[in-house]
Amino acid sequence: MEFECARDILDTVPMVMQVMRTTMRSAAKEQLTVPQFRVLVKLGKGCCSNTELAEWIGNSEAAMSRMVDGLVKKGLVTRDAESRDRRQVKLSLTPKGRSEYTKIREKGAQELSHHLDALSPREKNELKQGLALLRKVFL
Repeated sequence: MEFECARDILDTVPMVMQVMRTTMRSAAKEQLTVPQFRVLVKLGKGCCSNTELAEWIGNSEAAMSRMVDGLVKKGLVTRDAESRDRRQVKLSLTPKGRSEYTKIREKGAQELSHHLDALSPREKNELKQGLALLRKVFL
């Protein structure tokens, strides 16, 4: 049963992620790339270093540093300048970054919700319960 569930996750999650990427591209328009939005998502949960971001997104530290530079220039991310070592500098969202993240996320959720319109209230509840189980397993 566990193996069958694992295969179902491997089959389903990539399809969901493709729809999410398309939706988030639409929501962010030309303001942010999907990887830039993912940085805002991670920083929306709390401060972290360039190294942590690079590992989470799957980029090199150099590529992540360039991406963060762009977000700093846009006024969305700030670097804690207390450390001399850029690898240890904590990154966080600026108020503008938090506002932009929230706005894009809400617009994306609104667009994604249209995919759920065809589900019955019972199916929506089952989906919500299933997502809660996935969070329990993977978080």
